[in-house]
Amino acid sequence: MRNDYDEDEELHEGNFEVVQDTPVNTEEEVIPPIPSEDQIHAYVHHHRVKLVKHLTAKNQMPASPQEQVVLLAALKDMDGSANARKRLAVDAQNGDITAGATAVIAKLLTTMGNNAKGSEPPPIVPGRAAPKLGLDVPPPVLLDGETATTLPQQSYATFMSTHTPDPDASPNSGS
Repeated sequence: MRNDYDEDEELHEGNFEVVQDTPVNTEEEVIPPIPSEDQIHAYVHHHRVKLVKHLTAKNQMPASPQEQVVLLAALKDMDGSANARKRLAVDAQNGDITAGATAVIAKLLTTMGNNAKGSEPPPIVPGRAAPKLGLDVPPPVLLDGETATTLPQQSYATFMSTHTPDPDASPNSGS
């Protein structure tokens, strides 16, 4: 007699080969084949579905708190597995899109050669000397620290002595 939750059992039979125990005194050791990740996933998923169907036989949550914990754990694992498969499918699709874009770019680059814009490179201008300032240009007036290549280091007291606002100036005077 089959239970309600065993209806898909024949779909998952054959995922794993059954290996009979062999006597210890035989010369040949029987090693079971290692199932693939997809076979393991199908096997575990099948048993989770059976467990969920069994625990929700009357379309209701189980009354026992222990069974509720087991049910929610099984559902969480099933949900995580489904989300992981969706992520893998999206990643595969993104990989295909990236591969297609890369192929298009490679074709464009081979078609255009070294010239990415597809036009002739600008003409080479023969070398000429850099312009020189005339003698009528006065030398620059440099302020203290204007040509410094490092940040100035000053104490708090020095900074405050040069940047303290004048207490007599009005706040709206702008100076």
